Amino acid sequence: MLQIRFLKRVIILSVVVSLSVVALAMQPPQVAFTVEPAAPSTNDLVLLDASTSVGEAAPLVDYEWDFNGDGLVDLSTDQPQVSYFFDESGVFDVSLTVIDASGTGTSLSQSVTVSLAPVSARRTFEMTLMPNRVLAGGSFFVTVTVWINESASGMGLAETLPPDWRARPLDDGGAIFKRAQDALQWLWPQTLNAGQTVTVRYEISVPETASKGTVNLQGTVSSFSPMRFNLPVHSAFSIEVL
Repeated sequence: MLQIRFLKRVIILSVVVSLSVVALAMQPPQVAFTVEPAAPSTNDLVLLDASTSVGEAAPLVDYEWDFNGDGLVDLSTDQPQVSYFFDESGVFDVSLTVIDASGTGTSLSQSVTVSLAPVSARRTFEMTLMPNRVLAGGSFFVTVTVWINESASGMGLAETLPPDWRARPLDDGGAIFKRAQDALQWLWPQTLNAGQTVTVRYEISVPETASKGTVNLQGTVSSFSPMRFNLPVHSAFSIEVL
């Protein structure tokens, strides 16, 4: 009799464990993400961080982002963090779908309010080792594009290089160019009206003695009239020196 009761308990325990395993296997992934800055402008490089998302039944293998709420996937990646520029102001429904190794997905949407900055400045790179790698002793091209959202007079652009890095201007975009120590400076003395775009392009030579690792160029775009501003120039990538 004791043997039968023991077997019943074992069977019941086995069923409970089996049901728990099945329930866990059926759990969809948990999705969450943060937006930094929380209230970005059209000049901000926005960090979208889904690191707190977890796969309950299986590891997460895919993060599908829809940045403008149109229902289409704008970016699919296996990395939980992505950076994004909002080119227009407004309220956007940013959606993320995380998918685990079993193919199960969970979605989450957040509204992000984007304000209009006086200008929107972007820095891009042209490198032999795309998208962002360069050999010590090598060279690459830099393009800075500034979209004018509000009229500006006497607008200036400054780009600061690491010590001993050299630059050769290729296109001044209608500006007056000058050098100042490790900085490159462009000045547009004329009034730039909303809707205009200016672009400068230059070549950077990296010294053979350059330290290997990550380098970030620093830059600002500024104006004192009619609106005073001093805004950073962002790159989507850091530079990796090999």
